[in-house]
Amino acid sequence: MKPLHLVLLVFQGALVGSSFLMIKVVVDDISPALVVAGRLVLAASLAFAIVLAMRLPMLATRSGYGILFLIGALGLALPFLMVTWAQTRVSSGTTSVLSSAIPIVTACLAVWLLRDERLTKSKVIGLAVGFVGVAVLSGGDFLDLGGSVLIGDLAVIGSVLCFAASTVAVRRFLRDENPMTVSAFNLLFAAIVSIPVAVATEPPDRLLVLDEVEWAAFLTLGLGTGVVNSLFYWLMVRIGAIKVSMTAYITPATGVLLGWLVLDEVVNWYMSIGFACIIAGIAMATGMLSVERLGDRLLPGRKRRALAISADSSTRGPSTRR
Repeated sequence: MKPLHLVLLVFQGALVGSSFLMIKVVVDDISPALVVAGRLVLAASLAFAIVLAMRLPMLATRSGYGILFLIGALGLALPFLMVTWAQTRVSSGTTSVLSSAIPIVTACLAVWLLRDERLTKSKVIGLAVGFVGVAVLSGGDFLDLGGSVLIGDLAVIGSVLCFAASTVAVRRFLRDENPMTVSAFNLLFAAIVSIPVAVATEPPDRLLVLDEVEWAAFLTLGLGTGVVNSLFYWLMVRIGAIKVSMTAYITPATGVLLGWLVLDEVVNWYMSIGFACIIAGIAMATGMLSVERLGDRLLPGRKRRALAISADSSTRGPSTRR
């Protein structure tokens, strides 16, 4: 992975992580559906402004619009609604850990459905180590997965499946389209689907109750979503579906840092272990740190082969030939 791609991946994860804080600021005063609809309208406006300013081409085929409508509805609007609603019921730790399953689910679907996506030893270990890092970072909040919050947990899990499936679908069916155009129409269709749900839940003039701080959070959430979505598809073309999904590991780490900086939340010693696991997991999954090369450095190839031959001989036992 090129350094630019890594920087943009981390930046994207940081923006997604900050979105949870913005949602917490506004969701107490307006309904989750209205938050999602407003967020998507702002994001789509920014994405289309970028497409028009850069004079990018529209989709090449009519079928692409139909595919993007389904992806926008089921892969963006629906999971946004589920996650935003779930945040009114479950802890941030639970949301972080369950959401961090996105790279694992994406990897399973990508290997099954995409020819150019392969799971190497480094990717598998990196995905596992990163997931453990998120679990450690949550401080055990994820253990509360039952009781009255069970439906909230299921909503987050449902959003994970939607996000992962939509990522693989775009990679498979729209790989030849301009990623910025794909992002713009994806957000547009998601906004179109979410607006009727929001209006049925709460009148739009409810937004007038927001104060200056809440409006700032709301605008940041919407415009940030436009940037994140555009970056996501731009990166997917260049680094693949599995690697770009690693954003889900960066997100909770950003949430912890923002909680410490903005909300004066306590950062415990074990969180440093979580951060280290996340960094190591991302490094392995993106190819920056190869398990195979690391093994060669720690145990030279000739010595390792000799040990393997010795172990193989010992398992076979003494020869029975006369």
